[in-house]
Amino acid sequence: MGSQHREASGNPKALVLKAVNSKDISAGVLFAQAIGLEVAVVGGGHGTNGSASTPGLLIDLTAMNKTSVDVEKKTIAAEGGCRWEDIDTLLGQHGLATVGGRVGNTGIGGLTLGGGMGWLSGKYGLVVDNLLSAKIVLADGRIITASKTENADLFWAVRGAGQCFGVAVEFTYQAYDLAHPIWAGQLIMKIDALPAVVDFVNIFPEQNTAKAAMNVAMAGPPVNMLTVTLFYPGGKEGAESLFAPLLALEHVANTTKEKSYTEANGIMTPKVPWGIRRQYHGVAFATPLRADFIKSLGEDLAELRSRISPDAAPSMIMLEMTHKENIGSVPVNSMAFAGRQLHQVCFVVAQWSVPEHDALARQWVSKTAAKFNIELERTKYEGSDVDLDAVRIYSNYDGKCFPECLLLPAKQIFGTNLSRLVALKKVYDPKDVFCTSYSLLPKEPKSLL
Repeated sequence: MGSQHREASGNPKALVLKAVNSKDISAGVLFAQAIGLEVAVVGGGHGTNGSASTPGLLIDLTAMNKTSVDVEKKTIAAEGGCRWEDIDTLLGQHGLATVGGRVGNTGIGGLTLGGGMGWLSGKYGLVVDNLLSAKIVLADGRIITASKTENADLFWAVRGAGQCFGVAVEFTYQAYDLAHPIWAGQLIMKIDALPAVVDFVNIFPEQNTAKAAMNVAMAGPPVNMLTVTLFYPGGKEGAESLFAPLLALEHVANTTKEKSYTEANGIMTPKVPWGIRRQYHGVAFATPLRADFIKSLGEDLAELRSRISPDAAPSMIMLEMTHKENIGSVPVNSMAFAGRQLHQVCFVVAQWSVPEHDALARQWVSKTAAKFNIELERTKYEGSDVDLDAVRIYSNYDGKCFPECLLLPAKQIFGTNLSRLVALKKVYDPKDVFCTSYSLLPKEPKSLL
C-alpha cells in the first residue's frame, strides 16, 4: 500500500497513504475501517476547508495525475490527483477545452465533486454538467464506474456530493472545440473607480449575450486598488465592445489581450505559499448592487488588515459574475448539486499566517457573509425577483474550515435534494466512512484511536 507514518497530536497511528492506483485506495479504505481510523482524501491539494485533514488515514492522490484525451470523441480522462492546468494544457494541444476551475492549480476532484464553476460556465454550464463518468472506490472496497448508464443513482449523487460517497480516482469530461483565441486579462484600478465598476456590474448580466465572465476583487496589497479580471470567449473586437465602459476608465495596469484558453485560465493562479492559514466562504448576491454597500465591505477589509497588518494582506473580497442561463436551465433535482439559482457568487477569503490572528480573521469572514445575506434580502424587499428560498451557498467556497467550527448544515448546501442524498448514503456508505465534508448521516462524533 505504500503508507507511511506522519506526526499527529495525540494519535501516533495517524497515517498517510500515497496511492498510485485504485487498488491501493481500496485496500486503504478497508484497512482504516478495520482499525477504526477516520478516512480523509486529498486530491490536488488546493482546498482549505479541512475535509482533507484527519488524525486518521489520509489518502493522498497527488501521485495519480495521468491524463488522456480522445480527440475524435472530444473527451478527456484524468486521474483524481490532477489539477486543471494538467487538463487545460493537454486539451489545448488539440484545440479543445472543457469547463474547469478559474485557477489553474485547483485540483479537479474537489471542484468537480462540489459542482464546479469556471470561465466557460456561461457557455457550457458547470463542471458537473460536463462530467461523463467517474470511477469511485466505495466504502466496501469496490471500484465501480458511475455514469448516466452505469450506477446512475450514484452518478446523481457524485455530481455535487461525491466526497460523501467514496474516493473519486478518475473523471471523464466532455470537451469542446476552442481553437479560436480567448480575450482575457486584468484591469488594475484605484479604488476611486469603484462606483463606475459597480455600475457596469449592474448592467453586465443583461448585456452579456456573449456569455463572458468577470471578477471584481478588492484585494491587495495595497488595499486601495481594484482588480477586475475579464474573460471573453472570442476575439478582441467583441470583447472591447462589451467591456468598453471598463476599458474607458483610468487604469494602473491593463493586461487584457487575445490568448489561448490555457493561458487565460492561468490568469488568477495565485502565488500564495502552501500552508498559509485561510478561511473561504461563498455567498450569493444579486444585481443591482449598491456602490455604498461594496465600499463598506472594502472598509471592513481595510480595518482587518490594519488590525493584523501585514499578516492579513492577501485577504480579499471578490465578486464573480457568470452568465447563468445554461446553469439555471438545468433542473435542480437532476443531480445532487442544488445551487442553480440565478444569483451571482461573492468569494470572501481571509488569508493569514499567525495563529493568534485566527479569531479576528474568521470573524471578518462571518461578518462579511452575513452582510451579503442581509443585502440579498434587502434586494428582494425592493422588488427584485431573487429567490430567497433557493440555495445561497456555493459549496466549493463554504466555510467549514476549522475544528472548532460546526459543519454547515447539509440542508444549506443541498436544499430539496437532501432527502434523496441521505437515502443513497445509507446504500453506498451506511457506516459514514466518508464523513469529513458534509454530515448526511448525523450522529455523535467518532472516537479516533
